Amino acid sequence: MEDIGMVAIKRTLLCALVCSRFACFGAEAAQMVQPLDASYLLLDNAIVQDGRIVVAEHTLARATFDTSPGQITASGNEDAIRRLFDADYTTYWSPGKIQGAVEINLGQVEDIVAIEWDGYTYGETFPSAFSIYYQESDNDPLRVGPAGTLYGPSGERHLERAVIKGNAESHEVRYEFDRPIRAQYLTWQIDDTTDGHPARITRFEIMGKPTQAQGTAVAEFSPYRVSSWQEVEVTGEGIIAMQIRTTAGLEAAWSDWKTFEGSDLTFLNKTDTVAIQLKLELANTAETLASVSKIALQFEGVIMGPPETLVPVDASGVSKLSPTLLWRGGQNDAYEASPRFDVQVATSRDFGSDIVFQSSGHDDNMLELEGFNAAVGQEFFWRVRTHVSEEGDAGWSEASGFHIIAQPEPAANASSFGMNMGLDHRPWGEELALEAGFRWARLDFPWYKLETSPGMWDWARTDREISVARNLDISVLGILGYTPKFFSQEPDSKRPSSYPPVNITDWVAYVSAVATRYGDDVAAWEIWNEQNHRGFYSGTPREFAQLLKTAYVVIKNISPNSLVSYGGHAGFSPLYLDVVVDEVGPDYIDFINWHCYPGMPDTPYFKQFLRLTADYRNKLGEDKTLWLTEIGFPRQQEGSPSSKAIARGMVAHMASSLQQGADGSPVVDRLFHFQFVEGHGYGTTQRYAMLVDYPDDATQPNRLPEFDAYSNAVEVLTDAQWKSSESDDGIVAYRFTLPEGEEYPCLTILWAAYDATYPVRLELSAEGPVVVQDVFGFDTGYSGDPIALGSEDLLFVFSEVPPEVKRVGCGKGQENES
Repeated sequence: MEDIGMVAIKRTLLCALVCSRFACFGAEAAQMVQPLDASYLLLDNAIVQDGRIVVAEHTLARATFDTSPGQITASGNEDAIRRLFDADYTTYWSPGKIQGAVEINLGQVEDIVAIEWDGYTYGETFPSAFSIYYQESDNDPLRVGPAGTLYGPSGERHLERAVIKGNAESHEVRYEFDRPIRAQYLTWQIDDTTDGHPARITRFEIMGKPTQAQGTAVAEFSPYRVSSWQEVEVTGEGIIAMQIRTTAGLEAAWSDWKTFEGSDLTFLNKTDTVAIQLKLELANTAETLASVSKIALQFEGVIMGPPETLVPVDASGVSKLSPTLLWRGGQNDAYEASPRFDVQVATSRDFGSDIVFQSSGHDDNMLELEGFNAAVGQEFFWRVRTHVSEEGDAGWSEASGFHIIAQPEPAANASSFGMNMGLDHRPWGEELALEAGFRWARLDFPWYKLETSPGMWDWARTDREISVARNLDISVLGILGYTPKFFSQEPDSKRPSSYPPVNITDWVAYVSAVATRYGDDVAAWEIWNEQNHRGFYSGTPREFAQLLKTAYVVIKNISPNSLVSYGGHAGFSPLYLDVVVDEVGPDYIDFINWHCYPGMPDTPYFKQFLRLTADYRNKLGEDKTLWLTEIGFPRQQEGSPSSKAIARGMVAHMASSLQQGADGSPVVDRLFHFQFVEGHGYGTTQRYAMLVDYPDDATQPNRLPEFDAYSNAVEVLTDAQWKSSESDDGIVAYRFTLPEGEEYPCLTILWAAYDATYPVRLELSAEGPVVVQDVFGFDTGYSGDPIALGSEDLLFVFSEVPPEVKRVGCGKGQENES
């Protein structure tokens, strides 16, 4: 365990020294405080929660599987851990190997309180059914685990037994038992997978009772050189010992751990110290969890190396008359005393007497040229330097240029309804998009496909899609992300596009190129897609926050009226998003962006989801609306719903999205169905589309019934005004007013509630004629007799006045009537 820990420590130190950039303060003494920073912590049996280190449970057994098949690393006190998928312990599950088990012998009887696992796949595949069994000893009978709660991206589910069915998603999953299991042997039996994609688990842990927890937390501090250590401040509970050690550099050995009491650090040998590590030994008591709420290191007389070379980002193509300039290098954001910068803008590269703008002592790595007066087409040059003191300044950076372009005004369609990958580049794409009727399209602008080699661009496909959007007056939500292999941090990995770029300037060049080319047409941008899903993004939340913040500034330079947000957040677990939001704040996020694959909108799950997103409105600001940029229902799988049931869920959420909150704003501002054409960039087994593709580009895809249901709902609901939503006695009713000139001014959408006993029989009472259509828009021939609502039914009721809806049989808790 120590060897593994040392690797993690040295890697953390390397990241700290590479990523931190320090200003030169000369001989002037500076009082500084290095606060607790979760990215500089090595945790053993501990977690970071709400800014604190918390020893949550004792880890009884842990298995970590490599990202490539063939290796298993296990730690903990288990005697054996084995997998029953392949003889060579391949970590992938394929369609032919969907059953198996993880079997663990703990060596002694332990109190098990929770099981956690991570994994990821391409296509969200994960075991959809599995069971947890346990034994106290060899002779003890095999028992199914007790009731518990499953936490994960799909939300929170309470289970009667430890038998899980339905997609448990593929990352950050935790199953907490309602009572501890006294067990020596535990089996995690996999019964099924969700579809044909391979699946992989990357971490599996068994957790013990919190009152048994022991652990350590290592905090790392990495200034370049410190001449006078002062003291350390540590607050928390359950801290039983503190140790400290130092190193003179990346290749130098660490000193031995030295135990100390109190806060005084003057006993340290400070000669050539590059970094120190503080290790806290933690233990729970019977009354409380061990926790660390604050670690801060104080020192004086900081002697730091010069800042990294300042690199001004090429801002060519900015449209604002007050451009925002960006640069990298010279940062010192880990300390309270930050470097300051001077910026100059001139009309010539030699910066003679033609300086038209300058700012001194600016303390951020971006600067808006407030009041800058320039004409469209005018060219400028700018440079930056680190401002050290009144007595002396660092040298200027190389110059960079920018010119002013006309400010685009991308059209943001008022319609709520959008489609993922709806503007197909093939000959039939425009015709079918027009017929479907959606007014927003979510399109990929993948970096690795557009920049085919450094500085070489291929715009053919995206040009075609943007042309279709223009022709059909469809607003575009563009996705930016996916690093080319030659810029990736991990070019030799299986998915280099999922890693951030090595240099932020390459990212800026890509964002600038795409936004400049399509700024007239793209009304909103999202940065990456599902960045909390390892299959799409493999960087840290902080790295992603930097990409988001930088892209926001670049896009607003070029197209100030375009909206910008993070990539759609996958699943229900907000832990990743919390880090990003805390890092960038509300000023770099224009809307809340989520991916949700729910049941009907009246289910407790979806209502809980809306409550969660309301929390983010409170955190980010009431002006931040909710966009569901992926919502869908799978088809053509064993046990999956029929086309009618899929259409029911899809139309119900379209109606639900038009609801308004107390302030009159929509509950869901934009709703993007996933997806239009099968296989459009995601593989033919995705099975969420309304059109099934053919290999022949000239042949129109097979049109599913869901297509007609969607097209009809768009036509009916686009200009409908929501009035009320009711759920009573097993019936859900959404009421709307239709535009003036329609034959019937009132629309009521009906379905049976999620907890009803089917079918629900109801009567409609209204003055004047009533027309009832099914979910596909076909007239049902309603004659006034009672209507039966089954589990797959949704009805459009058109009338002159809102009808009264009354159940006459088979509501919640009622037996079916014959």
